[in-house]
Amino acid sequence: MARKLPATFVSIISTASGFINSGLNHQFMEYSPGWVLLGYLLKWSNENGIAAFDFMRGDEEYKYRFGSVDRQVKRVVIKR
Repeated sequence: MARKLPATFVSIISTASGFINSGLNHQFMEYSPGWVLLGYLLKWSNENGIAAFDFMRGDEEYKYRFGSVDRQVKRVVIKR
């Protein structure tokens, strides 16, 4: 029987990557697969010259554990 392990989707543009979404099988929660996967993503990003790793929207605590800082994002609409 095949088991599903954690997976993630990361967008990489030039020298920045964005953590888009992830999922996991709750059967493996005791092993913290999300933390392990995120650690590998950050390590890979560093080793491959990715200068920024954007956790995107939200203020979840885990983001700050990995050094995330809040940035203000503004939307501008220009009409003719």
